[in-house]
Amino acid sequence: MSARIVVGLCLVLVTTGCASTQMTKNWVYPERGPLEFDKVMALVMVQDPLTRQSAEQALVRRIQRAEAVASYQVLPFEKMEDVDEVRKAVESSGVDAVVVMRPVSDQEEVRYVPGSYPAPYYSFYGYYGWAYPISYSPGYFKKERTVAIETHVYDASDGKLVWSGVSRTTNPNNVQKLVDDTAKAVRKAMRKYGFLS
Repeated sequence: MSARIVVGLCLVLVTTGCASTQMTKNWVYPERGPLEFDKVMALVMVQDPLTRQSAEQALVRRIQRAEAVASYQVLPFEKMEDVDEVRKAVESSGVDAVVVMRPVSDQEEVRYVPGSYPAPYYSFYGYYGWAYPISYSPGYFKKERTVAIETHVYDASDGKLVWSGVSRTTNPNNVQKLVDDTAKAVRKAMRKYGFLS
């Protein structure tokens, strides 16, 4: 019996601040209905083996209602550049779908947050007594990091792309949090386009 997948993605670490994730692009294979797969491979394209392992483990945890396998378990890091080895790993693992995640940009910017004046009270004296000591809140500079991740879902039986999206996360704290936030955004987008119930 087939099981529907709930796909999540992830990657990259760092910075402080409150993270937020939004989908910026979506593409769906024309006339393709809801995705129904029994076994899914999670594959994260990064140059660091430890980051790959951590990200794939987090992605596997986010795939629900389907068996999931991390690609590092069947595809050694040193063989990732060999397309034939990748094909063998996919075929031998018995998966019927591959979820691929790849970071496409990682940008950091310093933004100025202007100061603010306190809101007035209805009573002049009440307002004066409260506002005078803090009559102005000075502005400050805030560092923000934005990570963009593209996610693709391929049907392993014919190798065709069936769903694709790009997400942007502001100030990711760690891999697990980034996976969770991106998973929610991807799931919401896929439901919107009728790929998940």
